[in-house]
Amino acid sequence: MRTPFLAVAALVVAAGCTGDDDSDPTASSQGAAFLSCVFGSGIQLGVGEVRAFRGTEGEVLCVDAGGDAAEFTLVPFFASSNGEARLRVSTLGGNLQPVTGPPNPSLGGEEVPGADLPARDQEFHLRVLNEARRILRIRSASPGTAPLASRAGGSQPAPSAAPPSVGDVITLTVPRFDLSGVNPCEVVHTQQGRVAAVSQRAILVNDVANPSGGLTDAELQTFGQQFDDLVYPVDTQYFGTPTDIDQNGRVIIFFTRRVNELTPPNSGGYVGGFFWAGDLFPRQATQRFDACPRGNVAEIFYILAADPQGSINNNPRSRDLVLRSSLGTIAHELEHLINASRRMFVNNANRFEETWLDEGLAHSAEELVFYQATGLGPRQNIDLARLTSSPAITSAVNQYMIENFGRLLTYME
Repeated sequence: MRTPFLAVAALVVAAGCTGDDDSDPTASSQGAAFLSCVFGSGIQLGVGEVRAFRGTEGEVLCVDAGGDAAEFTLVPFFASSNGEARLRVSTLGGNLQPVTGPPNPSLGGEEVPGADLPARDQEFHLRVLNEARRILRIRSASPGTAPLASRAGGSQPAPSAAPPSVGDVITLTVPRFDLSGVNPCEVVHTQQGRVAAVSQRAILVNDVANPSGGLTDAELQTFGQQFDDLVYPVDTQYFGTPTDIDQNGRVIIFFTRRVNELTPPNSGGYVGGFFWAGDLFPRQATQRFDACPRGNVAEIFYILAADPQGSINNNPRSRDLVLRSSLGTIAHELEHLINASRRMFVNNANRFEETWLDEGLAHSAEELVFYQATGLGPRQNIDLARLTSSPAITSAVNQYMIENFGRLLTYME
């Protein structure tokens, strides 16, 4: 016998406060009746269907989930900003449970991938994007100005500048975001970095001032190979080819303690890395671009360094954390680099991408790399059993998707 799942939503405000802009919010909702639904009495909704409910005091909306195997999400939403309307929501039927609270680290005895990873500092990341849009100005190109097709896109020529060699020590600047009221194009850290690997598309650099116990040259060489084989092809397929303003044919990936220092002492979260658009700007202003006097004038982004002992701000960052999380960060930051560089030099735009869209595309980049790495794809009803079906898939979840799952959980809550 079928046992329907029911969601029961009752409007428990006084009559008249039904979402109209001119409704009276002052009446008390105390004592409002709550009418019960019975099994089989609710409406059934199709996939993607939305229905508006405009009720009065004590009225009830019953939704029938359709059977034992059904899954659904009920999202109460008020269209009016006026008044103090409240909904009372209850559930009837077996196995109905609300999604509340923090994620459970185990479901049915299976470990959720990435449950032990600290959370990335999303607020800092958005602040960097917004700082670029506030400080750096792109002016409209003169009519008829051709894009720099020789430095980006399908006609990109062979690099004209030789990359550094493994073992070389190079000087790089890292913009400062730990001081309020300063311009990150003018106030920077000057760091010495040792080139640990050079791949076809990347230059992997270790800050010589990084804490002991960090990543080895061999591990950074693996990052370079994964960048060449997976991250770069996927990102460029969907978002375009980045520029090559330093003309070495590669992106610099700098693992530096300066990223670790951005996280306050004894913090539960962390900054995994960032891209700074100022590094694409000239050091002296031009007709089109503001100056970024202390930028690197190169395609570069900055990644968290391993710090097993927590010597930086008492925040331990294990080698395993960096190895598991950095490739997803790299895929994310590469999208930001592609987006900014193409708007500046290829599409002749006069402003950066909107922050919300740029960030959404970067999150999509992580998911697209995950699909490529696992052979999975959209619309496959990928559940926990699938995500833990092989070590390779679980590893890919931790590398590329765990942050997106966290954002989904926040949305659902």
